[in-house]
Amino acid sequence: CHMPRELMGRFTCGFMPFPDYESPTSCMVFWGSNPYYTNEEGMLGGMVQRAIREYQPKLVVIDPFATEIAQKADLWLRVKPGTDDILALGFLHVIINQGWYDNSFVREWTAGFEALTEHVQAYTPEKVAAATWLREDEIVEAARLYSRSKPALLQWGNAIDNNSTNSSQTCRAMLCLMAVTGNLDAPGGNLQASPPKLMSAREFVGVDHFPDRFKLSFHRHFGLSPASPLIPNSLMIKTMLTGDPYPIRSLFVQGTNPLNSYAGSEQVYQALMNLDFLMAADVFMTPTAALADLVLPAATNMEFNEIGQYGLPHGYVLARPKIVDPPGECWSDMKILNELGKRLGLGEYFWDDVEMCLDEIMAPSGLDYAQFSEQGILFAEKRYYKYKDKGFRTPSGKVELYSSLMEKGGYAPLPTPGPARNPDGTYPLMMTSAKPRFFFHSGYRHVESLRQRHGEPKIVIHRETAGRNDIAQGDRVVVSTRNGSIQLIAALSDSVHPRVVMADYGWWFPEKGESSLFDWKTSNINVLTSGDPPYDPVLATTALRGIPCRIEKQPS
Repeated sequence: CHMPRELMGRFTCGFMPFPDYESPTSCMVFWGSNPYYTNEEGMLGGMVQRAIREYQPKLVVIDPFATEIAQKADLWLRVKPGTDDILALGFLHVIINQGWYDNSFVREWTAGFEALTEHVQAYTPEKVAAATWLREDEIVEAARLYSRSKPALLQWGNAIDNNSTNSSQTCRAMLCLMAVTGNLDAPGGNLQASPPKLMSAREFVGVDHFPDRFKLSFHRHFGLSPASPLIPNSLMIKTMLTGDPYPIRSLFVQGTNPLNSYAGSEQVYQALMNLDFLMAADVFMTPTAALADLVLPAATNMEFNEIGQYGLPHGYVLARPKIVDPPGECWSDMKILNELGKRLGLGEYFWDDVEMCLDEIMAPSGLDYAQFSEQGILFAEKRYYKYKDKGFRTPSGKVELYSSLMEKGGYAPLPTPGPARNPDGTYPLMMTSAKPRFFFHSGYRHVESLRQRHGEPKIVIHRETAGRNDIAQGDRVVVSTRNGSIQLIAALSDSVHPRVVMADYGWWFPEKGESSLFDWKTSNINVLTSGDPPYDPVLATTALRGIPCRIEKQPS
């Protein structure tokens, strides 16, 4: 989540661009993003709705599924899952060859335009249409709407981070689109949001206290970009199983449920069983917590003070003060980490009381946490075209369409498509997935009112496809990939391509009991995914969507 977009933003233009919904815009492109249903920022869905209502922009939606926004769009591209990289290159081909790019911005503020121009000649609308299951005219029209509308913004979603094993180059291609159209750091485009006046995330994390961190990290061993601060889940699981490059004997899990949320669930189970000690902190018993040696009761988000959006590139932070005290021995995740740090002899890096931490983060703003809570939100000063003063934070000072940092790391310096994944005779359909509207990742399956609103774990199937497979609405369906099989309930709809199915993510069954780890496998789509290579070469992301599959009606 976030890291491919963040890191490729830093490599290409020095920042991760964020859509500017507060300025009038003429076109909005929603690419692998459904902010009405999945809304991590808390404010994003409302910001989108207000901007659409007030500015009445043209809407382009690129999504295999007919989301609520897609149903209102001027143009909906029902793209084949996992082909976003080649689609973005096709847009660049059209925009450059038609002369629809921002000539002034390209001339003054980009590096490598000539190389990019030559590179994208191979990605004609005809070739891209065949690869993406779209029509040539759709590709040309989408490129025209985005490039000829001034300004235009691109809302890219979490699906871009893990839709393929080529997420880094997908993000690079999309960043090039923002740049050549002149929509970077422009009102109504995609901004470099200034951070609010707070303690910097770098200082808070204490990066400078550990100068040897890169020498000790997984990145060096696996040949990944050392600029990423995160260890990919799949590589952690591999190391837990193999001991390479060093053994991992214990694991502390906070705010996640790896048995359901990590790729290749069967391997994840084996890796967790291979540990000497597993500890989990959670607000309820998940399959992963049920496997743990020790479970710490965590406070819910209504039971502790928090700073929302801290460290994210959105240009604001939110006060999230507690409503009630946590019950019994429940602690917030922050307090658990703070107290654990002190007990490990690292007290100099932590706080006597976790509330002091919040005050210290807020100090540069001139507010303490109590004052911030009264105010509710803190915005950074908004400025546009900041690059005109100091350039872009890249080695060349320009947007690097041809990336010197990628080249230095041994990666392709121009955005390049990854290996194609195609259905075949054994697995004739492409599976994608989505987070169900009424839950949060794998959470809240124990809340009866939410279960009633959503029903059982579903797979959306086109009516024609269901008919060919003798599947009716509500039938139990066996879904299989090369990695395994699960069971889901058929939901028939014309909202997906006839060759695509869309599965629910995050399912387990609290009612089945702890002894079975709450039946974590039966409807868990990560039984169908893989934590094995190939990985994205820059960040080792895995493909969680765009996977060849087959469906069969479960025998009665």
